[in-house]
Amino acid sequence: MNDTARRMREVCRYDFTDERGRLIFQKIRYAIDNPRPNERPKTFRYFDPGKYGGIGGLGKPAGADRLLYNLPAVLKAIRRGDVVHWTEGEKDADELIKRGYVATSVHQGANKVTREQAAWLFEAPGVVIWVDKDEDTPEVGAHDAAMRRDHLVQLGFTGTIEFRRARGPWGGLKDVADHLAAGYTVEQAVVCNPFRLYACAARWSSNANRRAGYAR
Repeated sequence: MNDTARRMREVCRYDFTDERGRLIFQKIRYAIDNPRPNERPKTFRYFDPGKYGGIGGLGKPAGADRLLYNLPAVLKAIRRGDVVHWTEGEKDADELIKRGYVATSVHQGANKVTREQAAWLFEAPGVVIWVDKDEDTPEVGAHDAAMRRDHLVQLGFTGTIEFRRARGPWGGLKDVADHLAAGYTVEQAVVCNPFRLYACAARWSSNANRRAGYAR
């Protein structure tokens, strides 16, 4: 396909702030019109507002990998004693937030979560970890969810942890956003069996991440 037909369109920007609400960076979501063969119809870039002496520019600032999405609201909710929903992407978190739930995500994509990010949730009474259902590579979403739980456990987290996923068979509704768009409620999500999830996660490899479209 001729690349002149390929076009990137900005869809939205996700703000990542520190705990005080100060903007640290934005993750920009693009839709790709007429993608190349085997290319995903979406991609992401970073905007650093502090770059070039405050003019701003594309790029991920140092320290970005310690931050969670919607961080100030998450910390406030934890102090209230609320359960936090932890999704694989910002779009999913936003759909839950619209419905009154406390939700967060990481910016890096599947299987890139850090211990520092998980540490923000240490005092939450409970965390609901949402599992993405990657059709051809189910081990990718399973491993990412297991990785989030493992970080919490290794930190000494004492709250409850529950895995949930969208209703329906693999290859149907993929994530939280799909589940809610189909008219289901959060309470109608499937509660995952941890043993089965970890068995699936054990098949994960970095090659599976690449096949699922996570280039890095």
